[in-house]
Amino acid sequence: MRDVLDPALWAKIAEDPLHEGAVLRRVLPGLPHDVFIGEIRPSRNRVLELSVLGLASNMPKRWRQSRGLEITVDSTTSDRTKVRLRSMTKLGDPLFTELASDVVSTLASFSGADAATRVVERVLAWQDFYARRGEPFSEERAAGLFGELTLLGGCFVDVLGISAAVFGWTGPDPALQDFQFADLAVEVKTYRGLGAGHMRISSERQLEHVGVTALYVAYVSLDQRQDGTGTTLLELIGDVRRRLSDSDHALHLFEGKLLNSGWRDSHAEFRAERYEVRSVEFFLVSDTFPRLVASELPTGISNVSYLVERSALSPYLTERNAVVAHLRTKQ
Repeated sequence: MRDVLDPALWAKIAEDPLHEGAVLRRVLPGLPHDVFIGEIRPSRNRVLELSVLGLASNMPKRWRQSRGLEITVDSTTSDRTKVRLRSMTKLGDPLFTELASDVVSTLASFSGADAATRVVERVLAWQDFYARRGEPFSEERAAGLFGELTLLGGCFVDVLGISAAVFGWTGPDPALQDFQFADLAVEVKTYRGLGAGHMRISSERQLEHVGVTALYVAYVSLDQRQDGTGTTLLELIGDVRRRLSDSDHALHLFEGKLLNSGWRDSHAEFRAERYEVRSVEFFLVSDTFPRLVASELPTGISNVSYLVERSALSPYLTERNAVVAHLRTKQ
């Protein structure tokens, strides 16, 4: 999504001599909406204020506040949705700068009848991100996201098309599996290390056939290194963005799901690992697949996590072409 906010605007606002009150500058005056960025004095908290034509169809009943971010939304008028976002961090919050740029870019890309809905959708994603911002984006999370995006950009976009592939990516959402296409689901497991390896199953529900008639596990084996050849997570994200660039809707959805996964491009400063994909294998989860499911656990046992060795899965190995053919029946 294009960045429409000039970063130099924040520096100009900071230079304003006002000691008390609000220093606001209007941006994107060509839009039919009112958009202002600025600072509150003397606290120096940055703010983004939007008055968007139309009412959002996805307005939550109650807005909960997130640490470091104050959200005020007013939709009481009949023709406008007013959104005010305020950073509670002083002296120029870089994360809030990313937020403002992303929300304003969203409005610039979707300035028509559904503008308010798109803006609220993106603010909700940022709200969740701020709620989790104390959690580090770990090496394990980075590798897991790399595996999911390898499948999204390297397989599902080609098979299902841009919109259907992104819509089916449920890994960042509280879903049981990472991809869901009608009654077919795919759980992605990423392994880094020597040998055939193993996959970690995080709950007794992850490999259940609840709501699906077919469930596959995609096993992505990676070589990881700090330098040299390979692809960083940010580079892979850039590749997927280019694949989606013909559809503003799909790109908007993808950016929101990246936020829900906990990723921002600024994480690339410390998540610079490089990956080579050694192999991508698919396994069909049948009734005899080695797994633990809720219906088979003793009473009182829950929140189970366990490892499944790759060496035990050869009987369930499924050709990629068979998985692709199965996916195409869901179009």
